[in-house]
Amino acid sequence: MKGGVVRIDSPTGQAPIIALHNLADDQMALRIRLPGGMLKVKTYRELRDRERDRRVPVMKIGAVYLTWWSNKRNSR
Repeated sequence: MKGGVVRIDSPTGQAPIIALHNLADDQMALRIRLPGGMLKVKTYRELRDRERDRRVPVMKIGAVYLTWWSNKRNSR
């Protein structure tokens, strides 16, 4: 599945709670919508420059990185 998305929708009909994005055959990003922002689970190759530069909160656990994107918009 290339470029596919698997979603678990909110029971209230709002935006999906969890979305699993298959970016390419060897890349997959898990996004979990939480109160206050979005938690993303990625490998190092999938990290954006902002995440690699630690301009957003990042935690490494084993071979995966957890990144936090707040709903509050900071100056980019």
